[in-house]
Amino acid sequence: MLKAKGAAGTKITLSHAEVLTKEGNFYTTNLRSAKAQDIYILKENTAQIFEPHFTFQGFRYVKIEGYPGELTPENVTAVALYSAMETTGKFVTSNALLNQLQHNIQWGQKGNFWMCQQIVHNAMSA
Repeated sequence: MLKAKGAAGTKITLSHAEVLTKEGNFYTTNLRSAKAQDIYILKENTAQIFEPHFTFQGFRYVKIEGYPGELTPENVTAVALYSAMETTGKFVTSNALLNQLQHNIQWGQKGNFWMCQQIVHNAMSA
């Protein structure tokens, strides 16, 4: 979700990526021809909230270009989409780092399982 206020016609582009280069630059070569972008055009000089509809972007990093004024963390919110998967087991240790790793694995599975369902469905429909 993006909150913005600026002159009508201002174009704001959000580009999404999974990785950065060794130098810390935005890397999208692995996306091949996919744009992985959301483009918003401001309609008037009032506060507006933009949320993509009928699409989603898998990303770890977002690059925002054309934002009018100062961009603050309060103006950008990432929303996690994932399948409602039933928890069938639990794994907890006395090691906080290992517990965090397990938590990260579960989040990765949630996000990727939803996408994999779409890929399988599309392959079966072809």
